[in-house]
Amino acid sequence: MVVKKVVKLFLLLLLPGIIFGQTKNRVIKLDECIDLARKNNSDFKLKEMTIKSAESNLKLAKSTRLPQVNFDASYNHVSEVVKAQVGGMFLDVPYLPDPVAVPDIEFQVGGQDNYSLKLGVTQPLFTGFRISNMIKASEKQLQAEIHNLNAELNSLIYNIKAAYFNLIKTYKIKEITETSLQLVQAHLSDVKNLHEQGMAARNEVLKIEIKVSEVELMISKADHAIELATLNLLYLVGVDSDENIMPDFEHEFELTDFGLETSSAVALNERPELLVLSSSAEAAQKFIEANKGSYFPQLSLVGFYEYGKPAINAFKNEWMDYWAVGLAMKWNLWDWGAKKANIVSARIQKDQIIETQNKVKRFIEIDVKKAVLKKREAEKNLKITMKKEQQAEENLRLVGDQFKQGMVTNTDFLDAETQLRQAKIDKVQATIDYRIAVADINRALGKANE
Repeated sequence: MVVKKVVKLFLLLLLPGIIFGQTKNRVIKLDECIDLARKNNSDFKLKEMTIKSAESNLKLAKSTRLPQVNFDASYNHVSEVVKAQVGGMFLDVPYLPDPVAVPDIEFQVGGQDNYSLKLGVTQPLFTGFRISNMIKASEKQLQAEIHNLNAELNSLIYNIKAAYFNLIKTYKIKEITETSLQLVQAHLSDVKNLHEQGMAARNEVLKIEIKVSEVELMISKADHAIELATLNLLYLVGVDSDENIMPDFEHEFELTDFGLETSSAVALNERPELLVLSSSAEAAQKFIEANKGSYFPQLSLVGFYEYGKPAINAFKNEWMDYWAVGLAMKWNLWDWGAKKANIVSARIQKDQIIETQNKVKRFIEIDVKKAVLKKREAEKNLKITMKKEQQAEENLRLVGDQFKQGMVTNTDFLDAETQLRQAKIDKVQATIDYRIAVADINRALGKANE
């Protein structure tokens, strides 16, 4: 009795965990996966941070054309103060017969404690167009980073589509194998009945039992494939790997066609990788023009207000305030070729970008051609597998009728069943290959989200 009570109590404690631990898979749509990835994917978020950095650089470049306001405060204590002495002189005074003697006078200039509070303003007037070109260069760099983000998104969407379709494939394969298992188990039951009636040998039963084990092993592998495909999709989406999800099987598709020449032309205009290089080349040109500004004088309007002791009247050594406004010019006449070296370096960077741009154009043309050829092959294979599946279904139907009439062997039936199962799996694989191939063309065109 005690043992029974302990067992009963143990089951009661476990039952809630068993009940509530069973969670139902959440159906997730492809568009939802893409939206989640834009919020959670680490690579995409890093690209967004790069854009924010470029935006800050643009604000910094724009700030250099505005007045710069500075405040300085200082206090100095000097060990000695300059002293001056006046005396020993005679001054001629009108209406007096004799010169007037001036007595000796000693006074100091300033004091040991010196204070200064100074507010200054500097407004650039002319910098050889350096500031305006730096602003334009920063704007082009920002555009390049935005295109770079789109390139990351284009690649990310394609990878998500491929992972999503592959997850569908694993579920479909499991569904096919489960249907196959039901068919083989039903056939096993029929052959067992024949064996009990002495109309089938024992080894015929064993053949089917082996086939059942083979299909059960395929189901086990399909479960493992589903787990791996789910983890891959969750990683790309940026969702917790413990979440239970399954794809939406109602995602329909149609056979489409792409013209090779048209596709290449679209890709050369739309691929974000090329737009990145185009904006980078424009930014590099603006950097060259900005560096040329160092050959010109730099002119600024300056002004300040100061309150201090002794300020500009060191003789009084009292607190006073004053202001000043003026122009300041700085012209670097000789720097041992530093200005020229900076321009040459900027030109080399631009040439490197242009050469990379030409290389990427050639790569994109080949990339599009490969994607189109891959899609054509996938479409051809899909049509073949669809026909193959119909043939295999008809073959199994005929073999099944003939087996019931004793016209074919048990082995013939198992072979027909295997052929149908493989034909269905091949069709699923071809279908997914086609969907991924279409997604790959859109990626190659720079339109992965279509």
